[in-house]
Amino acid sequence: MTRSIPSLGSFQDFARLIEESKKHGLEIAIDFAIQCSPDHPWIKEHPEWFDWRPDGTIKFAENPPKKYEDIVNVHFYRGALPSIWYELRDIVLFWLDKGVRIFRVDNPHTKPFPFWEWMIAEVRKVDPGAIFLAEAFTRPKVMKRLGKVGYNQSYSYFTWRNAKAELAEYLTELTTEECAEYMRPNFFVNTPDINPLYLQTSGRPGFRTRLALAAGLAGNYGIYSGFEALRVPAHAGQGGVSQLGEIRDPRLRLACRGEHPRGHRLLQQAAQRRSFDEGFPLACLLQFLERAGPLFRQADQGPFLLSSVHGEPRSAPRSGRPFRGAALGVRPAG
Repeated sequence: MTRSIPSLGSFQDFARLIEESKKHGLEIAIDFAIQCSPDHPWIKEHPEWFDWRPDGTIKFAENPPKKYEDIVNVHFYRGALPSIWYELRDIVLFWLDKGVRIFRVDNPHTKPFPFWEWMIAEVRKVDPGAIFLAEAFTRPKVMKRLGKVGYNQSYSYFTWRNAKAELAEYLTELTTEECAEYMRPNFFVNTPDINPLYLQTSGRPGFRTRLALAAGLAGNYGIYSGFEALRVPAHAGQGGVSQLGEIRDPRLRLACRGEHPRGHRLLQQAAQRRSFDEGFPLACLLQFLERAGPLFRQADQGPFLLSSVHGEPRSAPRSGRPFRGAALGVRPAG
């Protein structure tokens, strides 16, 4: 069930939004969250789609350790099967018909895997190019299973990884283990719920470092609103937060009044150059290097991206380079 809400605009307005976005090289994504408000019409029209307590009250949503008393989840089996499956599929097909091809799915790991495998396959019968992004911060095996059932991309632990050893271990897992064949991680530098301690304490250099790592290490990376303005948690010192504040020092802003600093342009160019094909997941060969050595001089010919990031952004030297471009047989970009 999808209804037009006048206060949010009409579908004609939405169509204009889609067209204008295309003119700027942008695509609109829909956040597909399978949940209802306590007064949603489905609860009266299809009570078999929900879980009820013995006293007749409806169960609210939970994603341990969190509880959400303002929403309820649908049930996927018992009397809800197959009608709820068709209803949810048709919602996605509805927005697909409106020009949306990217769906960011909220907490897919709390829904049955057979449903996702069936639904994604059904949607791709209509549009093989539809993209599904799994917003799943959960156990590694579960995140990998979502990739197996059809998700094109997945949130990843990059958001949580701060230290060099943590990043090296995680990237080695993603590029050398079995999951490299089917899991496509998306490196988000921050989320509304997670703003790493690294960003809270490192200032502008730390924000640039995280952006460089995300853009240089993954085929896809994401930025939530506020990152470009160096926003940090209102409660500093916590790794997971639900509210973001803003550093008010204008000298720390990465972008101001629509201007895009040179660092942003270079990162965009680097991401484009090393995306060899549409399905490029991560670097096929990833090496973590302390300094230049024989490995560089013996490297195979071909396109590659070399990222250099200092582990301590506030103490990084302003002059000097860890290695010379001549040792790689490449010329400086630009």
